[in-house]
Amino acid sequence: MLTPVTGVTVILADVRSLYNVGAVMRACDGAGIRRVIACGITPYPLGGRDDPRRGPVAARADRELRKTALAAVNTVHVESVVDVHQAIARVKAEGVAVVAVERSPQAQLLWEAAALDAPCLALVLGHEVHGLPAAVLAEADAVIAIPMLGAGTSLNVAVAAGIVVYEIVRRRR
Repeated sequence: MLTPVTGVTVILADVRSLYNVGAVMRACDGAGIRRVIACGITPYPLGGRDDPRRGPVAARADRELRKTALAAVNTVHVESVVDVHQAIARVKAEGVAVVAVERSPQAQLLWEAAALDAPCLALVLGHEVHGLPAAVLAEADAVIAIPMLGAGTSLNVAVAAGIVVYEIVRRRR
């Protein structure tokens, strides 16, 4: 019997697509992960909050995000933090190991990454095109990469999030 994943936070850094955010929320919900931190330009559900940083299109964007996230809007708590560095500092202060998901020379392969076995960890995923900046990778306790065996060099951010969170589920069963 599988149990929900506890002690895992997903940090989204400048993920611009409402649909990707909603899909990440659904993957988190499916795995039992209850906390997402939206940083920078990453959209997030309104949740009844009046946020002065959100423009006049926030209500329309909120509807689109909710259509994609479905029931996850009720189970996954999304916090908004202005800057990914602030989010990393916040989770590190909570004693959480920070694991960046990014293809880079220092990255360990997903299947071999011992960092995913930490009881409390935060996965940081970045912009759909540009990924995570070097400064974010430097702040992480570990960097992991999903092996790419085809012509492409990366996966959609929501697909990558789903793969990594379900690898964590597999390891904790």
